This record gives sequence, structure tokens and C-alpha cells, in this order.
Amino acid sequence: MLQALNHVDSPKAIRMKKKAKNNSSNQAPSIKQDRGKKQLLWVLVAIVILATGIAYSNSLKNGFVNWDDDLYVYTNPDITHLDGSSIREFFTGYFVKMYAPITMISYALDYQIGGLNATVYHSTNLILHLLNTTLVFCLVYLLTRQMPIAFISALFFGIHPLHVESVAWISERKDLLYSFFYLSGLITYLQIRRNNESRKYYFFTILLFCLALLSKSAAVTFPLALLLIDFYRGQKLTLKDNLDKIPFFVLALGFGILSLLSQQVIGENRDYVAGYTVFDRFFLGAYSFTFYLIKSVIPTGLSALHPMPMKPSGLLPLRYYFSVLSFIGFVWLLFRVFRSKIDEAFKKDIIFGLLFFLLTLFLILFIPVGEAVVAERYTYLPYIGIFMILGRLYLYLQEQTFRSLPRLRQCCTACVVMAALLFTGIAYGRNGVWKDTLSLFSDVIAKDPDAGLAYNNRGNIRIEQKDFKGAMEDFNKAIELKYEDAYNNRGILKNRLGEYRSALEDFNRAVLHVKLDKAKVHYNRGIARLNLSDYKGAEEDFGIAIKLSPKYGSAYSNRGLVRYEKLSDLAGAIRDFDTAISLDPTDPYSYYNRGNVQLRSGRFEDALSDYDRTVQIAPGFTAAYFNKGVVLLKLKNREGACLSWSKALDLGAKTAAELMQAYCQ
Repeated sequence: MLQALNHVDSPKAIRMKKKAKNNSSNQAPSIKQDRGKKQLLWVLVAIVILATGIAYSNSLKNGFVNWDDDLYVYTNPDITHLDGSSIREFFTGYFVKMYAPITMISYALDYQIGGLNATVYHSTNLILHLLNTTLVFCLVYLLTRQMPIAFISALFFGIHPLHVESVAWISERKDLLYSFFYLSGLITYLQIRRNNESRKYYFFTILLFCLALLSKSAAVTFPLALLLIDFYRGQKLTLKDNLDKIPFFVLALGFGILSLLSQQVIGENRDYVAGYTVFDRFFLGAYSFTFYLIKSVIPTGLSALHPMPMKPSGLLPLRYYFSVLSFIGFVWLLFRVFRSKIDEAFKKDIIFGLLFFLLTLFLILFIPVGEAVVAERYTYLPYIGIFMILGRLYLYLQEQTFRSLPRLRQCCTACVVMAALLFTGIAYGRNGVWKDTLSLFSDVIAKDPDAGLAYNNRGNIRIEQKDFKGAMEDFNKAIELKYEDAYNNRGILKNRLGEYRSALEDFNRAVLHVKLDKAKVHYNRGIARLNLSDYKGAEEDFGIAIKLSPKYGSAYSNRGLVRYEKLSDLAGAIRDFDTAISLDPTDPYSYYNRGNVQLRSGRFEDALSDYDRTVQIAPGFTAAYFNKGVVLLKLKNREGACLSWSKALDLGAKTAAELMQAYCQ
């Protein structure tokens, strides 16, 4: 104790203690600041997620729409099981002219969760959009280190009305998936530039790029985005310094070629924009660019379909030619900003935003796919560049222009809040338009009364609703507007109404003019010929449908029926039913019809097996119980035959009573 009291620190020890104390006192506020900054980041992200969730909450009430949702989901037998065989199919085939195996696997996963409950699919879409919105916040913040820019970019990305098409349309899951991997890849690439463990992040970035490509081929722009990030960060853009980009460009080239090939898979080779010259296509691209640019800040006049313009006098409407001025103005603005001597951070953000918008949009401007001049879903990723510019402008006004003018700063913030509320309201309203097929295409027709495709698609849903008069009016209008694919659907309606001769005339026109799936046209014409007792003609059409679409189960089943019942080609019928069953093992009619052929051929054990499988799948299949009884009688199992006929009688087969009276007394 005495020794302790008598101990005196040396001058050096005193200085060291004082320095340690100062460091400790300086570090405490720094830690508090970092903690406060992180908390603010989480709060801002939460606000963005909440606003986005509100904007899209009503999409969860929507159903499927009869516009690719049938092909991708609710009539697609390939998503009903998820195993090695189905996954192999996804990776080795095309779906609706697209190579997107990851997207198809996601549909199969949804099916395992909820079957054909549309809410499950809409929920997955919304979750992906919320994740993408969060990734936009992270990406922009990592680039700029400015929370206001990241907040505004993510907020308007999340709530923008033009993104409704990608979120509310189940078939556009591919937009959401490829964007998720695309944005994740850009973030990991930023870690390469910021972290010494570059090898791990490099291979992870390649993996994410591959997943993006396997979700949608639009991801081919990813290597350009990497170069843009390097430019933003001041990296050299020489070949020597970018050899690590070679694998990305090779993958992009390969998938780009694959995408172009996939466009010719369904039906015959065709050009959706036939009738437009190369000169026209340049102006179509300029118009598209102008449309996307204007709608980023003025999202009005939105529609699920913006048809290609008509050329009544051989020329495009004037607005298409004038739109070149906006494209020229955009390039001029980019050049002026690049050459200007404004604040460096401001300059970099503006250039990055403009180039990101242009590079991610450019491929679809002059290589149109589909029958629309523009599609709102194409803005999903490109708008990140525009929103980043808006965020930088807001920050510049707050910190520079209005720095000493608090009222104007408040007005600027109020404008952002009002715009966000307005966009949220518009997006919420647009989600309601996608609630069902009738609502969707009625909206398209209200916006553009000359949209032939919309009348055609609305006619299809009216058939389902048994509004045959309304459906006929829609198909007639579509044909009047030169939408010749409507011949096929009008023929289907006429078949259903018993107007077989007139239906055949429509199918004959459809075979010559239809742009879509000709396999279905031949199949439908086969049905009409079958109803007109032209059995050889029906067999021929079903055969052509099978040749065009080798997995067309219904075509095999119907050709088998014609061969069995009308042409006495029992061997050919068995082959067709075998194939139909292999394509769809859950179809009771294929088993029933094959059982009939087996019965007629004297193969009673095989026939019994098919009838048993039929009633196992469809317990109310009356005819199968009746014929099963006949087979059991042939096999000298009278007791089993009587039980089977009794079941048929309970289900309404009155003729079973005669057999029971004869054999079951």
C-alpha cells in the first residue's frame, strides 16, 4: 500500500496515458456515428420495402391471365413435377420461344407449394421484386456512398408504375429472376474491386451471371455493366486491364446466339415486324427510346400492349420521325456532361446513369421481338440509371443550389414525396388491371381500339365464360383489324357451336396466314374434319401437328382415336395412345381409349389394366367401369364384372342394368 502511494509515473508514461485517453474519447463518438449510420440505412431500406409492398399488395389478389400464363403455368404439364427428368427437360428445351430453365424451375417449385393457386405465384413475384429493390439500394449505395441517392433510386425502382408488368404478370417472372442475379453479380463485382479476396468473388460473379442468363437472355448486357462500373471507379479500360472480362463476353455471345435461335422454335420462321424497312426500324427504335425516357418521369397512358404502328400511306406516323430528335438530344447531353467541368461526383453519377440506361436498353430498341413497338417490362433494369440521376440531382439541389434556402429544400423534398405517393397510387391501380384476362384486354382496347391482338385474346376468355356472342364479335373485329391469328380462334368457336363447315374455312385461312403456333391450327382443323367425317383428313392434320410439335399429347390421343374408331388401324392407335400416355400419365382418356383398343384386339389383361388406371385417375368415369365389366366377363370373373357394372349403374349407365340382369342373377 505504501509502495503504491509513493509510485509516480514517468513523463513518458503520462504522455502515453493521455494519448490513449484521447484516442478512447475520439473512438467512442466514431463508433456511435457508425452505429447511427447503419441504423439509418436499415430505416431507409425498411421505408423503401414498405412503400413497394403497399404499391403491389393488391397483386396478390390477382389470378392467371390467358396471355402466356397458360403456356408457362396452368396448362404446362412440365411444371407439375420436379425431378431429374423435368430439370433435364428445362435445360434442354425452349418454352414459349425462350430459353429460361431457372425460371421454369421456379414455376415448378411454386407448383410443389400450392399447385395452381395463383396467389403463390404472385407472392413469389412480389418477394423477388422486394429483393431486387433492396439490391438496388445496396448497389447504388456501394457505388456512390450517398444514402439519399440510394434511397431515391431504390424507392422509385420499387414503386414505378412501368414495373407493374414485370411484377403483376406471372409470365414475366424471368424479368425478376434475371435482375436478381444480375444485380447480385454487380454487387459481388464491386467487392472484387474493394476486397483482396478477389478470386472468391470473381468466380461467384461468373456464377451469378450464368444464373442470370439461365433466367433470361437479356442478361447479356452484364459485361458492359462491369465495364461501366470500372469507368465509374476510375479503372483503366485498356484490353490488358480487362482480360478478366473475357469469360463474361464469351458467355454473353453464346447465350445471345441461343436466344436468337430460340425465336424460331415455335411454328415456322417468321418476322414479327414484316412490312417495316430497315429505315423504318431505326425510327421505331428511336420512338421506343423516347417512350421509355418520357415514361420514366410521366407514367401515363400505360397499357399491356402498345401495337406496332400502321402505315396506311407507306409512312410511319410523324411522331416516329420526330422522336429521333430526343435520341440525338440524349447523345448530345451525354457528350456535354462528359466534356463539362462540373463537380466530379455529380458528373460521374450523371454519366453512369445515362450510360446504364442506354446499354441495358439498347438491344431491344432495334431488334424488336413480338408484335409491340414498346413493352413496359423492358424498363425494369434500365430505369435504375434514370433513378440514380434523379437521386443525384436531388442531393445536388439540397447541398449546393438550395443550401442556404431551407424553404426551397423543403419544397424539393415535398416534390419527391408527392411523386412517390403519385407513383404508388398509379402502380396500385395498374395491378388491378392485371386481375384477370377480361380486365387486362378490355383496358388495352380502351387505350387502343385498333389493337387486334387484344380483341382476339378477349374473345378467348369470353369463350371460357360462355359469352359466345361477345367472343364472335371480338374475333370478327380482330380479323377486321388484320389480326389473322383470330381465324384460328374463331374456328374453335364455330367448332363449339357446331358450324363445322364454316370452322374449316377459318382454319384453312389460318394455315395460310397465322403467325403463331401452326401445330395448334392443324390440330383444330383436324377436329373440324373429324366432325365432318373426313377421317383421313383429320388423321393427316393431327400428324402435321405432331410433326410440328412432337410433344403434342392431345394430337397423339385424337389421332389414335381416329385410327381406332374410324380407320381400323389398331396398331397405329396403340402407338399413339402409348405416346400420349408417356407425355401425360394423368390423362384418363388416353388409358380408356387404349383399353378399348386392347379389348377389341383380344388383349383382355392389358385392357383391364388400362381401365383400372382410368378409374384410379377419374373415379367417376362411367364408361370405364362399364367396359371393365365386359373385360372381366371375358376373363370369366363374373362376380367382378357384376361389381363393375353395378358401379357404372350407380354413375348413370342405364345399359349396365341389362347386362346385370343377364349375367348377375
